[in-house]
Amino acid sequence: MSKIKKYMKTVLVALLYFVFTISHAQIIKANLQASGLTCSMCNLSIKKSLEKISFIESVVPDVETATYELKFKKNAVINFNEIKKAVTNAGFSVAKLVFSIDTQNIKINSDKKFEINGFVYAIIDGKMDSKNATTEFQIVDKGFVSDKVFKKKYRGKIIASENVHHLIQIKG
Repeated sequence: MSKIKKYMKTVLVALLYFVFTISHAQIIKANLQASGLTCSMCNLSIKKSLEKISFIESVVPDVETATYELKFKKNAVINFNEIKKAVTNAGFSVAKLVFSIDTQNIKINSDKKFEINGFVYAIIDGKMDSKNATTEFQIVDKGFVSDKVFKKKYRGKIIASENVHHLIQIKG
């Protein structure tokens, strides 16, 4: 192999490593609230379903509030659609999903959108303050909030898309 090809290969590997490690470290944790639970066995069913997801490191349930604290594996690509699917496959629905991100490396477009690991997030309420290191957002797409809340608050503000999550800012 020529010196130029070796150099280009080394640069490409270094660039991919840099992009991979920087972009994957931004989503810190998530808190999920499920609906439709009637007993502790329901809670256990959701917990087991969530633990099967490859990018989830740990699931800490709270039986009384039907909530789950999700911690993610380091450098993992987080797919919130997979989390929603795990809950619905267990026979329940997502009532609320709030996640925390490290905003220091996030670049927000003029249309209030940003991208993490190929997923686009559109802020429909609130604006990120770059002075805060961590910001919490709630996903308000259909299937991530109750149908009643979606119809009342968000239906007219959101254009359905598999590739875009619509957010409201909680803290930050």
